[in-house]
Amino acid sequence: ASPWFTLADQFCPAAWPLPATGGCCSGADRCESSGTTSDRSKQRLAGFSRQTYSNATKVAINSWLAELVRGSRASSADSIWSLLLETHELQTLSALRAAGVHAANDSTIVPNPSGEESAAIRQAAPGICAVPCTSHELLAAWLTTGKDVAPELKAFRSRCPGFDFVWLDYCGTLGSSPGRRRQADLRSLFTGSLLRPRCVLAVTVSERGAARLYRGELADGLVLCVRAAAREVQQQVALLGIAEYKAPTPMVLAAFVVDAEAAALAACKPVAEGLSFVPGDHWCVGRGLAAGLETPLARALRFAAGAFATAAGRGASALALESVKLLPVTQALEACGCTVLSSLPDQLEAEVAAAIHGRAIGVLSGAALLDYLQQLARRPQEIFAAAWLGYDGGRACTSTQLHSCSDWSHLNELLGLRLLSTDALLAVTVAYVSTAEVWLGSAVDWTLAGLRHACSRHGYHVAAASVMKFTANNSRLAVFLRLGQGPRKLEAGVLPPALLNQPGFEEAAGASMEFHSSWDEARVKTPSAEGRRLRQLLPALRQLLA
Repeated sequence: ASPWFTLADQFCPAAWPLPATGGCCSGADRCESSGTTSDRSKQRLAGFSRQTYSNATKVAINSWLAELVRGSRASSADSIWSLLLETHELQTLSALRAAGVHAANDSTIVPNPSGEESAAIRQAAPGICAVPCTSHELLAAWLTTGKDVAPELKAFRSRCPGFDFVWLDYCGTLGSSPGRRRQADLRSLFTGSLLRPRCVLAVTVSERGAARLYRGELADGLVLCVRAAAREVQQQVALLGIAEYKAPTPMVLAAFVVDAEAAALAACKPVAEGLSFVPGDHWCVGRGLAAGLETPLARALRFAAGAFATAAGRGASALALESVKLLPVTQALEACGCTVLSSLPDQLEAEVAAAIHGRAIGVLSGAALLDYLQQLARRPQEIFAAAWLGYDGGRACTSTQLHSCSDWSHLNELLGLRLLSTDALLAVTVAYVSTAEVWLGSAVDWTLAGLRHACSRHGYHVAAASVMKFTANNSRLAVFLRLGQGPRKLEAGVLPPALLNQPGFEEAAGASMEFHSSWDEARVKTPSAEGRRLRQLLPALRQLLA
C-alpha cells in the first residue's frame, strides 16, 4: 500500500476555508506580490501595440462570444440580461448587436471602479446601469438585503430575472489575494442563482505576476474553479472552449454554457493572429504536464524536492506543507518509501492537484493549520523525521519579513510542540522581492539566522545547512537544515557537493539555480544593486534628517 496520508478526512471539503490574506503566520504566508511594474515590464509594454490587440484579437474574442450568446438563445425577440466588465467603448455590447443579439441598454449592467468611466459609459449608452464599483462590490451588494444598496443597483436588481450573458474580463490570476475575490465572484453568481439556464459565462484571467509551472496551468485552474462553483449548487456547466492570447500579458479566456449542452455551440471558434484555441471537448486537465511542458521553475522545485527526499532517507515519517499543485515534495518522499502527511494552502490548488494526481489532498492554512498541528501534538506517535515548509507559493517577502522569520507562527508551532525529532531534516522555501537583499546573499543570511533563533528558542539546534537559490517571477531560496545536539558553528552541509552532477540539475539550472552545499556566513559581504541604490540615497536622507 502507498504510504499516503492526507488531511481530507479531517476537514469537510465544503467547509474548507479560503486562505487568510494576512496576519496568519508572516508575510511569507502565501499572499500576492505587490503588483508594481518592473523596469523590464515597462520595456515590454513600450514595445506593445495596444491598437493591434484591440483591432484583431479583441474583435475576434468579442465576435466569438456574441455568436455563442446568439446560438444559446431559444428566441431572439427578448432582450438578454447581461453583466459585463466594459469601458466606455462598449465593444462587447456592440459585438452582441452586430451578431443580431437583442441587447438593450436597460438590461445591461456594467461595474467599473472609476466614477469618470462609469459616467462615460452612461453617456455612451443612455439607460445602461453603470455602477462605480468593482465586480466584487457589485455582487456582494446584489446579494445584500440591507438598505445600503445603491438605488440604481436596487432598481436594476428588482427587474432582472437573472443573466443570460456574463463576461468577467479580469486582468489577474485566481491564486492571489485579489484572485480569491475573483473566485468569490464566481461562487456568488452560482449561489445567488444569478445565471439563467443557457447562460453563457465567460471569464478571462491573466498570468500577470504569476509563476507558471507548466503550459495550460492557468486554464486548468480557471475551468476547475468554475466547475467547483457550479457543483456547489448542483448546476451543470459545459466548457465551450479556451482561447489564449497576449494583451500584452498572456491571457486565458474560458467560455461555458450553464445547464445546457455544448454541442450546438461547438462549431463557433475565434480566429486571430497570435490566438490559440482549444474546443471544450478537447480540453483535459494537465495537458501541458502530459506533454512535458514544465517550466524551469517546476523543474527546480522537483530537483530541490528530490534532494530533500534523498537526505530524509528511506522510510522516514515526513510532513510536507506543499506550496504548489504539482506536489513535488510528496511525490519525491513517496518514491523513497516515506510516510507523508501533506497539505496545500489553497482550495483551488487542491482542486487542480486532485484532478492531476487522482487523489484528494487536504487544505490547511493560517489558524486551521495551527489547530491541526496542535491535534497532531496530542498523538505521541506523530514525530516527524523530516518537514518541508513551503512559503514560496504566495507573496514575496520583503527584507523586514525575512528579518522576522524567527517569529513565523507555523514554524514556531511545529518546533514548540516538539513535532520534530532532535535530528530531523527541516527545509524552508521562501520567495522574496528584488529589493529584499542589501548585500548578495543577505536573504539567505537573514532566513538562516531566523531559523536558527527559532530552533534555539524551542530547544533545537542546527548542525548543518545547505542552500538552493533560483529565480522565476521572484527570487526564491530553499534552506535545508539538519538538526542536532548542541549549538555549533555551521561548517558542514546537509546536501553533498556531488549534487551538482546529479540528473536534473541542468534542467533546474534553467531557473538560474545556485546550489551551496554549505553556506559561508562569515564571507566578505558584497553590496547588491539595492544596497548600492540605498548607498546613493544616503546623503539625501542625511540632509532631510539634519
